[in-house]
Amino acid sequence: MPIKYHIPKTEKLFSKTVKTITYLSSSAIIMSTSIYAVNAQESVDTPDEITPSAPTEPTIPTPELPDIGTGPSDGSTEFDPNAPEPEAIAEPSEEAKASLDMIDKALKEIDDTITRDGNSWQFQLEDTQVLVVSDPVAERMRIMVPIIQAEALNVDTLARLMQANFDSALDARYAIANGLLWGTYIHPLTSLSEEQFLSGLGQTISIVQTFGTSFSSGTVVFGGGDSQDIIEEQIEEQEKEREDSSFT
Repeated sequence: MPIKYHIPKTEKLFSKTVKTITYLSSSAIIMSTSIYAVNAQESVDTPDEITPSAPTEPTIPTPELPDIGTGPSDGSTEFDPNAPEPEAIAEPSEEAKASLDMIDKALKEIDDTITRDGNSWQFQLEDTQVLVVSDPVAERMRIMVPIIQAEALNVDTLARLMQANFDSALDARYAIANGLLWGTYIHPLTSLSEEQFLSGLGQTISIVQTFGTSFSSGTVVFGGGDSQDIIEEQIEEQEKEREDSSFT
């Protein structure tokens, strides 16, 4: 029989993850552009552990910028002419910028009310919350859709998710982060085509909508896994139930 779940609202947890991703992305850029960032052992505080009964907005800490080392270590203000020049902030490639414009155009063709916020997009599609985030400097992109609170998953369901990741989820994936189960699609940014992006978006939404039943991206199923047999057994059980009900 298909597994049925009560799916609680995830808006606050989703908002918390969006803020965390935005903060961590900006912090990573700041740290990577300092000439002494490799020696800095600063740690970034993560939001408090999520509790499903009363989720709270995270308190985002302000990162301390590392000393760029333009003066002597004794604290004086004497200028050191031998100190290296700070490196320029890394800029995304023209290819990465073009890919971001492609994503924005593709989303607006789906819904012209979808707006771009820097290098990310957050919107509703088929009553599903969707987050598209990117790092044009690192040239990575991911689509993320929240499904259910992770603590609601039992061992059997976790095993079923891993089976689906192997075959029926195809290019999309189930993943856990910040107390939530997500549907995700991850791809290098510059080599991403519009067809791949739209396919990844559709597959991600499909594995969210089929969670608890076929756990499928809606396309093909890789033949070397377990999902095909499980799906066929579910279909046979449903047909048997229909036959039994017709005699009652």
